Amino acid sequence: MRTYEAVFILDPKKVEDGGEAFAKAAGELVVGLGGKVQRCVSLGRRQFARPIGKHKAGIYWDLAVDLAAENVATLKDRYRLNSTVLRLEVFLFEEGMDPTQLAPPTRIDFGGYGEMGGGGGRGR
Repeated sequence: MRTYEAVFILDPKKVEDGGEAFAKAAGELVVGLGGKVQRCVSLGRRQFARPIGKHKAGIYWDLAVDLAAENVATLKDRYRLNSTVLRLEVFLFEEGMDPTQLAPPTRIDFGGYGEMGGGGGRGR
């Protein structure tokens, strides 16, 4: 078994409790597939940069699970046509990270390029 991170984006109009019941059901599915849930965290409601269909926002859930590789496809297939799930992505968890903790975002140093208000552009 390997550790995977599954990120669900839920339709806020179709979940009443912020996705708590959905996350519990997803965790039960993982256990039913012979896996183990390491972490189940709500990341809250967020606006999209670009709409998904007609949806402008979604509720994010992050699950870190121990699961056999052949069961990852089963997990994806179970939610592929579920109208509550706007997106589902499953990533292989990186070695050396603690699956019970969310890592802070990594800051990238562009060496002055890409900074807000910094040079570049056409200088109008």
